[in-house]
Formats: sequence, C-alpha cells, structure tokens
Amino acid sequence: MNVSDAQAPVPEPAGPMPGPDDRAAIDALVEHAMDPQAVPASVRQRAGVASRLFGLLSARVRDDRLLVDIALARALRAERPFSGAEPTIVPADEEALDAWMLANFDASRVPASLKERARRHESIARLLGATPASESRGSLIDRTLASVSRAEAERSDRMVIPAAQSRALPRVRLRDLVSVAAMLVIGAAVAMPILSNTRAYARQTLCQANLGSTAVAMASYAAANRDSLPVSTAGIGSGTWWNVGSDSTPSNSSNLFTLYRHGYVGLNDLACPGNPEAPVDPAETSGFDWRRIEQVSYSYQVLPRSGVPNIHDNPSRVVLADRSPVILLAIRRQPIDPHGRSPNHGARGQHVLRGDGSTDWLKSPILEETGDNIWLPLAVENRIRQLEAQRGAASKHPKVDPIKGDERPVTPDDVFLGP
Repeated sequence: MNVSDAQAPVPEPAGPMPGPDDRAAIDALVEHAMDPQAVPASVRQRAGVASRLFGLLSARVRDDRLLVDIALARALRAERPFSGAEPTIVPADEEALDAWMLANFDASRVPASLKERARRHESIARLLGATPASESRGSLIDRTLASVSRAEAERSDRMVIPAAQSRALPRVRLRDLVSVAAMLVIGAAVAMPILSNTRAYARQTLCQANLGSTAVAMASYAAANRDSLPVSTAGIGSGTWWNVGSDSTPSNSSNLFTLYRHGYVGLNDLACPGNPEAPVDPAETSGFDWRRIEQVSYSYQVLPRSGVPNIHDNPSRVVLADRSPVILLAIRRQPIDPHGRSPNHGARGQHVLRGDGSTDWLKSPILEETGDNIWLPLAVENRIRQLEAQRGAASKHPKVDPIKGDERPVTPDDVFLGP
C-alpha cells in the first residue's frame, strides 16, 4: 500500500463567482425552461454545468446503512493522530478500500481496476487478525482495520454511536461540507436576482396590459360622451382634488373610477400589480371612489378649470400614468422631488397612456417632445426652473415645497397627473 509522509496543505478556496459567459449561459437556461439541450450551441456546455449545479440544491442523502458504515469508518480513520507527522492513504488505495467494503469485504467482487489493491487490503486484514493486542496501533493500516471491525460489530445495533465518537463527528469530511455550503451560496446568489428580475418584469408587463384595457375603456366612454375624458360629475369643482374617498368634494381619482362605475373596465384593470394596496374587491372601495390615496394605482389627468378636455384634441397628450410619487409626498407635507419616478415599479420608471391609446415606458417624468413634467402643473415647473437657474448645476434636481392639492393645469395641453 502506498502512503505519503504528510498530507500537503490544501489552499483556501478563492470563492468563485460567475463570469459574463456564465451569466449569459444561465440567462439562456432560464429562457429555455431550464433545458440545457435547448439553449444555443455557443453556451450549451456552460448551461449544462449550471443545470447540474442547480440540481445540487434539491439533492437529498439516501438512507443507506452501508454508506453510513463507510462514513463512520472514514470518521474513525480521522481520529486524533499521534504526536508527529501522520502518514495518509493515497487516493487510489482509499478508493480501493471503499470498494472492498462496498463489496462486503470480498476482493473478488471489486471492479477490475481496483481488484489488485483490494486484494492487498484483504491480505493485510488477514495478517492483522493474528496480531497481538499489545501491538502498537500507530500505523494508518492498524487504525483502518480496527475501524472496519468496529463498524461491522455495530451494524446489528443500528449504528448507535457512543458519546465519545459523537464529539468527533463535526470533523467528518469538513472540507466537503464547506464545499456544499459554498455551492449553495453561489447558487442562491445567481438564482435570486434572476427570479427577482423575472417577477418585476412580469408585474411591469401586466401593468402595461392594464393600461391597454383602460385605453379601450376610455375610447368607449368618449364615444358615448361627446369625446370627453372620464369625469364623475357635471361640474369640475374648485376644492382639493387629492381628497380620495371624500363625500363632500369629489377627488380627481373619482373621475378615473367612473370607468369602473359605468362598467367600461374591471376593478382589477385599475389595480397595478406593483401596488400591494390596490383593491380588486368592490367592497374595499367606497362605491364612488377608492377609499384611500394609497389604493390608487394610476394617476389621471387633473381637469383644468376651463372645462373637460376632448380626448381627440391632442391625441399624443399623456392622460394616465403609474401613480405619482410627488402626490404621495405632497399630501404628507413633505418636500417633493420633481424628477421622482413611480413607486409602482421600484422607482425604475413609469408607463404612460396617451390619448390615442398608445403606451410608453418612461424613465423620466419629463416628456422629451414638450419638456413637460407629468407630475407638476406648469406654474410649479416654472418655479423649479427659476430655482435651478439661481442655484446652478449643483442643484439640478432641487427639492421644492409641497404642492397644496388645489392646483390646476394652466391650459388643456398642460399635462398634470394626480393623485
């Protein structure tokens, strides 16, 4: 049997992380339903490796008594060494010893590539059977055979491990446990962002579909109401338009709620998946409006005092968008960020619906074609421009005082969405 004088130190693992090619392979694997054979040939090999790595996350250890015996024998071989350098079995002999034990200690049943080494183990076991009890147990062979004998004797007792051996179990294959833990951490680090991005994309897609349904409902309402935008009452009123659910003064959100009240759209179509408080049960509404501003998922064009705009006057005008972050801060009397983005999608941007029924995804509330800020009326926008000019580029996005909730668009083409 070949042994080495001392086991060479194993370098500390560097903590591998997936590179660009690996990330591309994982993305392709997710897009093709975790089937490595369906991904493009250029990343198929890496995708196969990633698929096997994910498979480890659901692995379970079999309840195999023989494997437990072998694991215990290996643990006993690793008991506290005697003082000085301890020899170790070379990998080939260790593999042959494991195969010999799996073959119920019959060398003739061991695979041909390991049979010669297994016969040597068997010969040594017969020789050591006549060794006096007083003979030194310092060699690795003595301790190995003694461990095997103890394991066989305890097999009938369902592997009841003495307390002294239980204390040594944490040292069993510690390197393997660390490797498995590292793979689990790496797998989770790779899988969690993918799952999170997939969920966010699904919510964003469903939200855009809701805007499409609302566009059809607005067109139907306009056809039955002289091409006007939805409005809840004949008079526009002059009160505070952000008092959602108020019985005395209709809020601006009640105008949008009109589409549901008259059956043009379902309540779930006005509930963005990115708003966890959006109701889909009519019992959670007031019947005329939402009950709280937090329930409103989309901000609707605030109607000017001059009258209800015609939906065909300016087909490219934005009439609806994901809920405004400005109104949510202003109603609490907190400073507003005029360049803020909707909280419906983690402040990554917002969908907008135009009068012609088209939808866009905007990363900024500033419309490129007109420079209009969809969250603010023109008067407040002009005040912000003055502040930016006075303070210079160092304050390009200044925080300004909250709006009061009674502002109105200056002209019918002034886009101002709320709540």
